[in-house]
Amino acid sequence: MKVSRIFGIVIRCTLQAMKRSKMSGKSPPTRTRRAALTDLLLAYIVIAALAVTFYVYFITSATQHVNAIQISRKAYQKDFLRRQRNTNKLANQWGDNSVLYNIGQNRQGFGFPNGNGNIKELSAVEKDLMPVESYLGDETRPQSCDNCFKYNVKTVIQGKSCLLSWASKHIDVLVLITSAPGNIDRRNAVRETWLSPYQNNTSNVRYLFLLGLSEYMASDALIQQENTVHGDILQGDFLEDYHNLTYKTLMGMTWAVHYCKEVKLIIKVDDDVWLNIPTLLGLLHYKRIPFALGGKCTYNSAPARSPDSKWYASFRSYPEDHYPPFCAGPGYVLSPKTAANILEVSKNVPYFHLEDVYIGMCIQKLKQRIQTIHGFMSFKPPGHLCHLRHNSIVLIHEVSLNDMRLAFGNRCGGNVHNTLLGKMRHKMWA
Repeated sequence: MKVSRIFGIVIRCTLQAMKRSKMSGKSPPTRTRRAALTDLLLAYIVIAALAVTFYVYFITSATQHVNAIQISRKAYQKDFLRRQRNTNKLANQWGDNSVLYNIGQNRQGFGFPNGNGNIKELSAVEKDLMPVESYLGDETRPQSCDNCFKYNVKTVIQGKSCLLSWASKHIDVLVLITSAPGNIDRRNAVRETWLSPYQNNTSNVRYLFLLGLSEYMASDALIQQENTVHGDILQGDFLEDYHNLTYKTLMGMTWAVHYCKEVKLIIKVDDDVWLNIPTLLGLLHYKRIPFALGGKCTYNSAPARSPDSKWYASFRSYPEDHYPPFCAGPGYVLSPKTAANILEVSKNVPYFHLEDVYIGMCIQKLKQRIQTIHGFMSFKPPGHLCHLRHNSIVLIHEVSLNDMRLAFGNRCGGNVHNTLLGKMRHKMWA
């Protein structure tokens, strides 16, 4: 029963009781008086029931909120103890606790934009390398500059993605996957699902996971072991932080330009996406790329001015009302030539912490265009998980590890399933 209806019943009962109790100049009969008292009692019971219901609802909500906080704290403590056990295990193995526990002079902790000593010692002119909020001063970030971005990020771990079989010039796609040191479960899920046909990293598809430095050197030691096993990690000497994502992307492009010169297409993705590489290869062979950057693109986006937003940009960091056209960071494609041009023009584009917007700034500086490609999706489509493997889909963002494994393990309808919308492939270039 709706709340408004209950209140209507209460008001009606109260009015009836008052009407019955009013007998012009005469004392109401005993029967009428009893009926009026019964109606009033019913009204009070209903009001009390409503009050108790709302009270229980709010108490339950508050309890659930407190329990959620306690669960998150327990999960954090559990993760901390797990990290500590891994650290002790490595310490016993290597016999040197000081190496594992020493964070070093070049680690500044989370929340600081840079972890390497080179960036820490920037001159006043080179401060534009960092986000405006990361240093003291009243300057407003300019739209362009003259050779002010001194990109000097170095790599501390280098995978073998393009170093093996270098004599082969038939590399079609290089997949650059932005990840974080703690996301080993995501990397393993990607390796076991849509990357599994290419795990030798010597075929026509190569891939690299792009990482920054962990706050704890023990975690970086584990990353080194992971790379020893898989050989697919590229780690830079900057601290892992959301505001450093632009460094991470430029690091991947630098690697591609220097070591994967023969690749035909580069796609940068996050580690929580589902990527249909066969569909991507089909697009590549169907038509030449007629643009500099492609994906799920936006052309008139306004900066988020709320400090609570993940994509917050202050007026100092970006004084304009709208961003230049850019393609969403979870996944976009570009050619090696475009990557080289971005690296070159970035010297004159002051650093900005939102990497997809920054790449859009560089494309605008180059006076080139971006293009929306149908098949780049922000969320998993409803229905059966086989939809993820449909050849009309290139990329889907925010796919859980469980859905990745289930979609990859399901026996979908093969050609019969794909022919439902297979003819849409030639329409994917908007």
